[in-house]
Amino acid sequence: MTTTAILTDEVFTGAGASATMIPECDIYLPNCDLSATFTSVDIIQADSLESVAMSLVPNLYVGCMAKVVNTVDSEFSGTYMIKSNTTNSITFAEALGDTEDDRIDITILSFGSPSPAPNVITGKPTLLADNWLGLVNTITPPSVEVEVGQLNLALGGSRNFGYQFKKGETVSGGSLDISMNNGSWLYYVLGDYTVSNGSAGGGTAHSLGGSGSLSGNGVALDTTADRLVRVIDGKEYPPSSNIGNLQMVTENTGGYFVYNFTENNGDSLPSFALELTYEKTGLADANYYVGSEGTSTDATAKPIKDIYAKVFTGCQVNSMTMNFEEGQELKTSLDLVTRRAFDAPIDYTPRRRVRTNTSLFNYHSDDTNNRPYLFSGGQIQLYGQTIARVKTGSLTIANNITPQRFIGQSSREVMSAHIPAQRTYDISLTLLITDSKVWEELRKEGESLGEGQRLTLKFAKDLDNATVDDFIELKFNNYLTQSVSIPFPEDKGALEVEVTLAARTLESATYQGDWKILQSASGV
Repeated sequence: MTTTAILTDEVFTGAGASATMIPECDIYLPNCDLSATFTSVDIIQADSLESVAMSLVPNLYVGCMAKVVNTVDSEFSGTYMIKSNTTNSITFAEALGDTEDDRIDITILSFGSPSPAPNVITGKPTLLADNWLGLVNTITPPSVEVEVGQLNLALGGSRNFGYQFKKGETVSGGSLDISMNNGSWLYYVLGDYTVSNGSAGGGTAHSLGGSGSLSGNGVALDTTADRLVRVIDGKEYPPSSNIGNLQMVTENTGGYFVYNFTENNGDSLPSFALELTYEKTGLADANYYVGSEGTSTDATAKPIKDIYAKVFTGCQVNSMTMNFEEGQELKTSLDLVTRRAFDAPIDYTPRRRVRTNTSLFNYHSDDTNNRPYLFSGGQIQLYGQTIARVKTGSLTIANNITPQRFIGQSSREVMSAHIPAQRTYDISLTLLITDSKVWEELRKEGESLGEGQRLTLKFAKDLDNATVDDFIELKFNNYLTQSVSIPFPEDKGALEVEVTLAARTLESATYQGDWKILQSASGV
């Protein structure tokens, strides 16, 4: 029998759905207390937590790796897997020391580790989940699949299986389609960056404060590690050991950062988390946390019904395609691989309780920074000349990532690693031609390379200015022309030639703009 309560409950709708990004960076927790079992640490006394008033989301970091330094007995220093965590403690599968007097410094490594944030509601953990994704057209959340084992038990009497059980979980299929208004996704698909407040194309640079002196809310520049970090109420999030190298950024009107992206050729790429929140109407700020519909005890005994949050951790860009078409904005399609689908627990505060688009981190008060790059602001150089008659085109960067499971992983919900394989760059263009150059290049045996032959893609937001403040630019060397169509238009109009190219070498990738890309002190 259906109860009246269920019939009258408000349903979740798309109007209450939101998606934001959480950076995944190393989390530094120094001076932790070792437990009597020697396998867990109490982080409430950690210097970082005393000063930043944050707590960990329970069991969010299961399966993550942590670098452990036993400051008393170095024999126990090493890299360990997290078995479980509470708001103020972490448990490992192995002993970290042999005496309660040992002091433990912990760095939770970035992969699959969403950055914590200071609590906005006392006693209720939250994450840096207030990061704007940009101009999103569509999102396809990752799907969760569970492999099921079905067995017979050598007993007669039925043609049905006698026993079934669940094996490992696989999270797959996530994708984003975005109208591109910044160059941040180039970092996630390529792997590394350096950043400065210097000049690459003109305009105004942001100014910097003194080293080690943080204040207010914003970002700080680590001039030694070439990275940006988040600052909230004068504290760094997530905490790191590099506080002395940080310089607070004073954001001048019209200012910018210059990012130089480079290829990461190791076995890891930068990751991030996606937070998906579903909420019903009329939820007050004071009740903006999971399970607020009842007491904590009551909420754990029934389904969460007013606000629900899911965190997809360890998201990495498997492939990225930039599409440009006459009269349209520059669009980017991202194909993701995901490590884990995590259901936010009771008392979790989604999105740092940010409830308006304009309050999200990286949403800019100057609307020109929020606008997308347009086809009209594009420039393409090919075969040593500027190509002016391009109608459409695309660039696809593929990492060919393979998810991996290793023995000893403490949870069947968590993928052990994502290993990238062969990187490829594929370019396609539809253009009008004025000579036979494209066919000559198709028959050419050697690669196109060198100063006068590089393939350049550039998009800027305002080409009318003498200096261009906001742009992305990619330069490729060592490329080959793979195919050239030979059309025969029935309408007797201009010949639209389709050209495909394969590049072997990325010479440089630059983004100049005001988007803040957060990174760990250790890089990836």
